[in-house]
Amino acid sequence: MASIRPFRAWRYNQHRIRDINLKFSPLFDVVNPRQLHALYQIPNNSIHISVPRSHAQALEKLQQWKAADIIRQDPIPGIYVYYQQFSLYGEQRQYVRKGFITMVHLDESDIIEHEDTMPGSVNDRIQLLEKTLLNVSPTHGLYRDPDFELETLMDSYMQDPLYEYIDYQGVINKLAVVQNPQDVARFVQKMRTEKIYLADGHHRLESSQAFWAKQKERGASRDSIMAHHLMYLTNLASDDLRILPTHRVWKPRAEEELSSIMQRIRQYFSVIDVTTSRRPVYDMLRGLKSTFGLIAPKRQYLIQLKPEIDPLQAIKPQLPAVIKQLDYTQLHYFVFDQVLGYPYASQHETQDIVYEKDYVRAIETVNKGEAALSFICNEVQIEEMLAVCESGAKMPRKSTYFYPKVVSGLVFGSIDEDENNSPFDPGVEIAQAPTTASGSRL
Repeated sequence: MASIRPFRAWRYNQHRIRDINLKFSPLFDVVNPRQLHALYQIPNNSIHISVPRSHAQALEKLQQWKAADIIRQDPIPGIYVYYQQFSLYGEQRQYVRKGFITMVHLDESDIIEHEDTMPGSVNDRIQLLEKTLLNVSPTHGLYRDPDFELETLMDSYMQDPLYEYIDYQGVINKLAVVQNPQDVARFVQKMRTEKIYLADGHHRLESSQAFWAKQKERGASRDSIMAHHLMYLTNLASDDLRILPTHRVWKPRAEEELSSIMQRIRQYFSVIDVTTSRRPVYDMLRGLKSTFGLIAPKRQYLIQLKPEIDPLQAIKPQLPAVIKQLDYTQLHYFVFDQVLGYPYASQHETQDIVYEKDYVRAIETVNKGEAALSFICNEVQIEEMLAVCESGAKMPRKSTYFYPKVVSGLVFGSIDEDENNSPFDPGVEIAQAPTTASGSRL
């Protein structure tokens, strides 16, 4: 089950900010150095509090924005409908991922994770949360509703969006707000029977969990807004939900001849030279299990795990079967561990393995001599991710890349108690109201 509640978002004041489209920014874990430098030059851009130069500066900026009415808190709690319209390279179809942003109770919700996190990033997010008492961007969660009960309601509110703009990904973002108590209650009631599968934002979620654990030790009430985490929830049943692959780049220039590396790769993989093919490597991979594109200087190959090698038996680390069956696990074990010599359990400690979402860049880094090899991967399937979630196991890092990413700055979610008390606030009442067998509120 999931316990959610409406909240009073802090949002950019459209009467005060004319160029509001310039205030949104990429999430902290995807913004690149060039983007970061450029965004720092824009006054009042959300990057100043989402990826601040220091946590103290984030608080200073936040206080300044509130005092100057640059951001303003909505007087009435609501649930924020968020749509992202996008297309994918090589496809003519237009996708629309539909969801809503809400506060989710950390103790009273089944939130299931599927990826490992990096401790340094979690600690940074904890410190920022402690300093600002603000969720600067929502994490992305999934729920399953094959009947699409909420989509019609969300569509009706999206007829009058608060914002509509094109982001750095080329994605059209639209935001609307639901403040009618009866409609808010429909979201709350629906989610009471749902699990949440975490799609993106593992570091931010774990930061909120660690922060809330400290507050409980200090005697905070379970009803506190500090027990909640800002999330963007989308429907697993929608075919507009897309996962893209994250390719692996081996950074150091190889000290040994490529022929020696390829000889060891052939112990585990069938190898086909596709250098002269006109088809893109990613296209040749589609639908092929345990198969990767190998980009080497002036050469391109398809490598496929040999049928006589059973990953369940051959992969030595004690991992659940559902993890051993993943392409990424097989790549990290058979190639990075067995061939290149990076122990599976400690691969997260090396900077030689780089995670690259951009297919073209993964190839260019090798062609330009900036990396030794690149491995082009297929995306994880939704069913694979759900199987991992239900098993309680964790995938290798950077296994799922849900596209598009949400943007930072559309709404900010305060967990400051003083900012969540309102004579018009039905949030706690709706979130906690008991239900009858039919699902209506008593």
